[in-house]
Amino acid sequence: PSTLSSRPSHPALTPHADSAYLTVAARVANLWTAPTAPRPVDAPMCRSNPDPQVWLRALDRLPRHTGRLGLHGRLATQLRRGEPVLVVETLANGWTQVASPWHPRSPHPHGYVGWLAPGQLSHAPWSGTRRDGVPVVTLPRWRTTFLTVARSMTGVPYLWGGATPLGVDCSGLVQRAYGDVGIKLPRVAADQARAGTPVESIAAAKPGDLVAFGDPVDHIGIYVGDNQMLVAPRTGDVVKIQKLYRT
Repeated sequence: PSTLSSRPSHPALTPHADSAYLTVAARVANLWTAPTAPRPVDAPMCRSNPDPQVWLRALDRLPRHTGRLGLHGRLATQLRRGEPVLVVETLANGWTQVASPWHPRSPHPHGYVGWLAPGQLSHAPWSGTRRDGVPVVTLPRWRTTFLTVARSMTGVPYLWGGATPLGVDCSGLVQRAYGDVGIKLPRVAADQARAGTPVESIAAAKPGDLVAFGDPVDHIGIYVGDNQMLVAPRTGDVVKIQKLYRT
């Protein structure tokens, strides 16, 4: 696999300096691909006060292909309380389309674009620090190393689109670990694989580098040494350390 440096460059986000960012009010908010994307089973995450635990238990009572796997094409990513978003459009029924600058994804210059359910967005302006007009990631655990944060996610269940300690996908694991030490990475594996300095071989890789798979890239993990990586493998599995698929 290709390996990447743990010192990624920041993607270019260029909103106007006076753009009005609001904040996410829900503890965990699903960013849906469309207002019609949620299914009846997803109702606990479409309330103004979402209940992720109830939602995940409901998903797991269904067959895998209609439960967690059924999120493919529906759930874009997850946002946490206090994250800034840029409102794109608000519908009469309260659904709001937003751009999420802390979840960059090409080709969206303002971050991942998706839909929040009614009541999950605060009307209070985001008041944090900006750089070039874009909200910058805070440093909630700046004394903690990236690998320590990443390893703390061991055992977290895989969740397509997941980006919280309740569930992550492969790129969500990488993005969350970097974000918790104050580094903003793109949201999806293909963009993450382009965000760093390539390493020539596994022999040159250091713990904390990223390992990417596929052409185009569709899977990513975190190298921990000894030909092993920390990874969120697939639906039905959990974040764990495993051997690289190939050397």
